[in-house]
Amino acid sequence: MKYKELRRFERRWLMNPNFSGFSKVTGWIVQRFPSWIRPNHLTLLGLFLCLPMTWMYWINEYFAGTTLLVIGLLTDAFDGPLARFRQGDHPLLKSVEEEREIGWWGRINYDGVTFLGKTLDPITDKVRFFCALYSLGWGVVSRFLVIGLTVMGVLLTLVRPMKHWLKLGDATANFFGKLKIWAEFVALLPLTLYPENISILNSFFVIALLFGFLSLLGHLFGAKLTYMRQQRVQRVQERLKRKAVRRKALIQL
Repeated sequence: MKYKELRRFERRWLMNPNFSGFSKVTGWIVQRFPSWIRPNHLTLLGLFLCLPMTWMYWINEYFAGTTLLVIGLLTDAFDGPLARFRQGDHPLLKSVEEEREIGWWGRINYDGVTFLGKTLDPITDKVRFFCALYSLGWGVVSRFLVIGLTVMGVLLTLVRPMKHWLKLGDATANFFGKLKIWAEFVALLPLTLYPENISILNSFFVIALLFGFLSLLGHLFGAKLTYMRQQRVQRVQERLKRKAVRRKALIQL
């Protein structure tokens, strides 16, 4: 496939997840949020709820634990749409360095899209999922699946800062990453309600693992395309420099 075709594939299947119906609902809801609620408040709330949720599951308070799980998932559903809505037409923060200038408190209370939020959001998703998985699924779900999901979660966590460090893309979740989150949620529901049906449980977690693998491939694919684009730009710049040198030589003659 040519570069343009690869870019078209990336835009269609990786960069622009088509969840328009769900986005309209969340967009309508976040417009009615109180002004004092900031996007990173929701992300941090979802992260902090992981501890009491895990404790409730450990002491067999499944209703309370599942209630906290659902609240955490709702914070994940609304923090991104709220950030984009509040950002509006205001200019985005251009870099992590620029964002650091406003300090931690300013970053937490920033009313828009932040690099802090983009970093915390996937970490919160994974902490929530693994807290629920290990407190409920260890000894119930196939151990190979639990280990596979854990390894995949670690790889997906590491690939984002690596892409940023190598300047090969940002930390934005791709299409399959979004599907993975929903697959994990669907897998956790029967784990809390019908843990005795092991075959169905394993099937749901296999699907979640598959989407995780596709998400990882999507990140690597996007990094490769970014590298190809950088090489194309570098070649164009070198060609322009050579033309400028030849033109200057002709003028001197």
